[in-house]
Amino acid sequence: MNRNIWKILFLVLLSINLIIILTISYKILTAPSYDNFTEKSNQTHTSPIQVVANNETIEHAINEEIDDNMYVNINEEGIIIETGYQVLKLDIPVKISIEPLVNDDKIILQLKDIDVASLSISMDMLYDTLKDHVELGEGMTFSDDSAEIIIDSKVFKDQLEYDVTIDEIDYKNDKWYFSVDGVL
Repeated sequence: MNRNIWKILFLVLLSINLIIILTISYKILTAPSYDNFTEKSNQTHTSPIQVVANNETIEHAINEEIDDNMYVNINEEGIIIETGYQVLKLDIPVKISIEPLVNDDKIILQLKDIDVASLSISMDMLYDTLKDHVELGEGMTFSDDSAEIIIDSKVFKDQLEYDVTIDEIDYKNDKWYFSVDGVL
C-alpha cells in the first residue's frame, strides 16, 4: 500500500506539472503581439485636463509676472490693479477696477473704473489717453468700441509649454476654470 501512495502522488505531481506547462503554452500562443502594445503607447492623449484655481492663486501668479510698480488684488468683491506714476516728482496713485469676461479664445478686461489720484476725470477721456499712450504687449489690444482690453489666449500658449484655455472666470465665487492640453 505504501508503494501505491507514492505512485499516486507521482501521478498527481506529473498531472499538475502537465497542467501548468499546458496553461503557460496556451497563454504564450494566444497572447497579443508586441506590436499592438507599441501602437497604443505611441497614441497621443487628446482630451484636455480641467483645472480650477482660486483668486489667491491667480493673484499670486499675475503679481509674479508683472512690473514691481504694479499690484493686482483679486477677491470676491472685484479685481483692482494698483499702480503709480511719477509726474514732476509727485507720486500719482492709479487704481483700475476691471471685470474679466471670457469670449471664445479671448479674455476681455472691461474697465469699470479708473481712479487717478482721486481726481474727477471721465472714464472715456482716461481710456482714450490709455489707448494713445500705453503700448500693450503682444496678443493684447484696446477695443475701439468700448473701454476694454482684449487678450488673445494664444499669449498663454506662447508663454507656456502647454495649450492653456481659460474656460470661465468666476472670481465672485473664488473660481477660475482652465483647460490644459498637451500635458500627457
